[in-house]
Amino acid sequence: MIYLIQGESLAVTWRPAGPHEAAAIMEGLLSGPTSLEEEIGFSTAVPIDTTLRSVTVSGDTAVVDLSPAIGAGGGSLSMLLRVAQVVYSLTELPGVTRVEFMIDGSPVEALGGEGVIVEGGVTRSDFVGLLPPVLLIAPAPFETIQRTLTVRGNAAQDVETLDILVTGRDGLILTETTLELRASVDNRRPFETEMTFSGTAARGAIILTWIDPDGRKQVLEVPVEVELTEV
Repeated sequence: MIYLIQGESLAVTWRPAGPHEAAAIMEGLLSGPTSLEEEIGFSTAVPIDTTLRSVTVSGDTAVVDLSPAIGAGGGSLSMLLRVAQVVYSLTELPGVTRVEFMIDGSPVEALGGEGVIVEGGVTRSDFVGLLPPVLLIAPAPFETIQRTLTVRGNAAQDVETLDILVTGRDGLILTETTLELRASVDNRRPFETEMTFSGTAARGAIILTWIDPDGRKQVLEVPVEVELTEV
């Protein structure tokens, strides 16, 4: 799993895991979005010429050594987002909660001209404000889903109820549910539910809707490939 950007917030997508998982995550992140991901508005704040020198994990800490491009160009939001992308991606590794940064083999106190402080390592809590109101973790964009799937993610504290629809061809609703979200953990409300459906194979979507603090309906739609078997 890696974190890209959608709008001005973090978004999740998936990449194949290699034998060296930490390196696979970073290589996937540095490769940027695919053409399909770009079509739905995914981008990256990490400069495309950033290269990975090494990444190691010791206890709860990942130490990543990158080329100087990671700190070049961009304003304050861009710099925060690129650091957050690395931190959230690497803390998907089991047991890893903190990320330390190096550039060309030397520890750094801050990244970029805007001075994002990374001295001593940073954690997800340093960038929680960059998460969207609702973050869908699974299924991933364009993932193939079948009759039974798990929908998983987390939401802001002010999102208490979430409607979830699975649609198929021409927007046909295959299944739907409403979740009352659990108490918040680390300033987010986690959600997870199993959904079962049947129908005809087609491009479909996972659609999540909720009401924002101003009483307005908000919608997140993630395209998926629907592979359905006969019941």
